[in-house]
Amino acid sequence: MNNRRKDVLKFFNNTNNYLHKTFGLKVRKKIVYDLLGNLHDKEILDVGCGNGVISLEYAKKNNLTMIDISAKMLELAREKAELLHINNINYIESSIEKFDSKKKYDVIIAVGLLSHVTSIHSTIVQLNSLLKKNGNLIIQFSDYNSIITKINILFSRRNYVVNKSTKENMFKIIGSLEYSLKNEVRYSILLPGMGRLSDKILYNITMLTYQNPYVSKYGTDFIWNLKKK
Repeated sequence: MNNRRKDVLKFFNNTNNYLHKTFGLKVRKKIVYDLLGNLHDKEILDVGCGNGVISLEYAKKNNLTMIDISAKMLELAREKAELLHINNINYIESSIEKFDSKKKYDVIIAVGLLSHVTSIHSTIVQLNSLLKKNGNLIIQFSDYNSIITKINILFSRRNYVVNKSTKENMFKIIGSLEYSLKNEVRYSILLPGMGRLSDKILYNITMLTYQNPYVSKYGTDFIWNLKKK
């Protein structure tokens, strides 16, 4: 395991680093479900699943595989599933770089992943190899062209530097892999220090950036629904 993966694992194995506030996960879950709608009898892969909240509901009517580099995050995902009496999820402890599967998936969810991988380009290539033709890839990234993103990276508490991505570079990557952009969501305007606000207030602010078209154009984050040609 390279040094970056070790640092990422150390950060996420201290689950409170990521889950001390949950408003962001709730917003991401809402966006993903709005983009994908109701799914039935699909093979779904959630990469970097965390505590499982984003994709868990899909396990009720689909075949869901969750992978995460952190065993402790997978434990939380499993606990959530057990509370809902869902026992048909396949849990895999792995980084995306080391994940090898002969199975192809109808839907791949990669939300909160690209900032932490060794290479954004190589990761998207890997995800592409796992996706069926006409399948959907849901990816999220923060646009480094935004001054807010630059400030947030500068004040990050992580002991590694998160990946810097721009909308232009992301278009180049997906263009080389012959994806079509089916839907785009832009959201989130959060500055350092706002984390002191309550989860409820932060949720309402972030949902406003998602639901209001005038505010969302200033958002720092994108979630794309890509269709593999």
